[in-house]
This record gives sequence, structure tokens and C-alpha cells, in this order.
Amino acid sequence: MTYLVYLIPCVSAAASFNLTTINFNDDAVAESIQRTVVDDILVATAMSLLLAPAWLRVQRGKWVVRFLQKIGATKRYGDEDVWDFLLSSDDPRSRYVNVRDEQTGQTFAGYVDMFSEARGLRELVLSQVEGFETLTGTPTIQVTRMYLARDPKGITLEFPAQDTNILVQ
Repeated sequence: MTYLVYLIPCVSAAASFNLTTINFNDDAVAESIQRTVVDDILVATAMSLLLAPAWLRVQRGKWVVRFLQKIGATKRYGDEDVWDFLLSSDDPRSRYVNVRDEQTGQTFAGYVDMFSEARGLRELVLSQVEGFETLTGTPTIQVTRMYLARDPKGITLEFPAQDTNILVQ
């Protein structure tokens, strides 16, 4: 991208960098390299400030993977695991979950506020949480916010919402 910016006529006229092969044996070229390095650093820094948020949006939207799926080059969903894929989804139905906790024998229902992307431990922060005994359905807890940290093998997520209109938080 920096190279493309230097191709813009007004930038190339103002910059001392002219995109030609550099002959390090020439004293005049060696002297001008200092100006060139400063130009490169300034333009590259400006480009990074502009492109970093754009690249984050491309990554979050999984545009590259979606394009590759569309042309049939891959069937991969683009995240490290399905946990990340589901909880990062823009689908409103993935915001409300039932968490079946095998350690406590309870099911917690609530909106996902935050989640971890670490492999070793599954962490969730839920809001508007209602807890139930999994086997009987007896209500056990009702809290505004709850943090859960569990081994990946001891937790199951369910996405009960079918109508996106009921998911207004």
C-alpha cells in the first residue's frame, strides 16, 4: 500500500523517494537515502493508522474467508474453533445462550456480554441471567451479571432463540 501511495502524483512530487533502483556506491544517493528513510517511515506510519482499522474490520467480518467460500476454495469457517465463530457472529440469535454446566448440574440462560478466545478455559460473562437445575427445571438463581469459567469439556452452549425480534436486550 505504501508503494501505491508513492505512485500518486502529488505524493511522489512531495516525497524524496522516487522508486528507482538505489546505487549505494554513489555518494549523492547515499546522502539522499536519509531523506528517503524519513519519507518511508512517515508514509508507512500514516498508512498503518489508516489500514489497521480497515484490516480489523475485514478480519471481524471474515470477508477473505467468505470470498474463498463463495468461489469454492474452502469450506473452513475462518476462526480457531467453533466457539469463537459462534460467539463472534453478527447473528442476533447467537447473543442469547443457555449454558449447560455439567459441574454444577445447572443451566444458565442469559445474553453473552463477553467471552474468552483462550484454548484452555472457556470464559463467559452473561447478563440478565436466570439459572435452573438442569434435570428438574427448578429456578435457582437470577442475577444481573455472571462470570463463568469452565473446562471446555464441561460446558455446553445452546442457542434457543429462533426469532430475532425477541432478542432486544
